[in-house]
Amino acid sequence: MDYNLQIDEGVLLQSIKVKRMGGSDSLDELILTNLNIIYIDRGRYTKNVKKVLYFPVEDIKRIDGKAQVALGQNGRNSSLQLQIYFNNGVESFEFSKKAKKEIKKWIKTINSIIDNMEIEEESKAIPGVKVVTETIRDTFGVIANTLTKNKKLLTSKCTGCNAILTGYKKEVVRCKYCDTKNIIK
Repeated sequence: MDYNLQIDEGVLLQSIKVKRMGGSDSLDELILTNLNIIYIDRGRYTKNVKKVLYFPVEDIKRIDGKAQVALGQNGRNSSLQLQIYFNNGVESFEFSKKAKKEIKKWIKTINSIIDNMEIEEESKAIPGVKVVTETIRDTFGVIANTLTKNKKLLTSKCTGCNAILTGYKKEVVRCKYCDTKNIIK
């Protein structure tokens, strides 16, 4: 079946014989991607798809960076459920086979996705780049200050266009107007 995944979306988990609480009594399919939880309602006696529901992973509530997903229990028949708390409500899914193990796998994977989302939100760059960049900038600043401590800032004229240039004695400076290289004298 074509799940209409986005170009940057991939399937991470897939479970069959899953029942959505508050939905039909049919045993359907639940898919977890890096972007969505997809519920496929196949109806009670048919293999044809009745409807497909998409629940964005980014809409899952987070408290202290932890996804609000839990292993719960159905009050009617004591069956185990995957409970997912979204910003706009709760969705519960009942698994039929090896429920506890399967639900724990779903919880772990959802938390892993949320952890990765938190990292991406904190920094759109590669982790650690900001620290490295700041350290390099500070290091160059210290070196520049050390080398230029005893030198006087001088002015000179560009040999190409006579613009005024500033720099230190014997420093090569490129003119910002005509792009000529000049040595400060």
